[in-house]
Amino acid sequence: MMPLPLYVGILATAALSCVWDLRERRIPNVLTFSSALAAIVVHAAQGGPWAAVIAIAGWLVGVLLFLPWFVTGGMGAGDVKLLAAFGAWLGPLGVLWAGMFAMVAGGALAILVALRGRHVRQTLADTWLLAMALRVGAADGHAKSARARATGIAYAVPVSVGVALTLWLRR
Repeated sequence: MMPLPLYVGILATAALSCVWDLRERRIPNVLTFSSALAAIVVHAAQGGPWAAVIAIAGWLVGVLLFLPWFVTGGMGAGDVKLLAAFGAWLGPLGVLWAGMFAMVAGGALAILVALRGRHVRQTLADTWLLAMALRVGAADGHAKSARARATGIAYAVPVSVGVALTLWLRR
């Protein structure tokens, strides 16, 4: 079972990031970096230096997991840093699961938003462009259209759902 301070840090990060992303459509560095730093400190206090190293490794895995989507314009830098912060709390394996669940939740939410906004065709075209950009290693950040950016989702929500599912499966 995970110690209470870890749950508190994860819950605070999830709540604050969702509220901030839904209101402002961005996740500030002060939240993501302070959360990651707090995770490293809490892990070090709970388990010593090796636990801090595992937290740092989780942060790095979180960055690497979402970085290709950021580079190709599929998501914002705040989303990448948020998953990295959760990686510091969850560790490398936990953040892999959380990232996978977040991608599924994000895809489901994107479909709902596209259906509600009646722009399924444009969403499918943007998804195709993003997939092709990832395939060829494009780094121009123009895989999404202006319409897709305007109707995008607050990705802190699916990331937090992915984290919650990861924690639920751990118990």
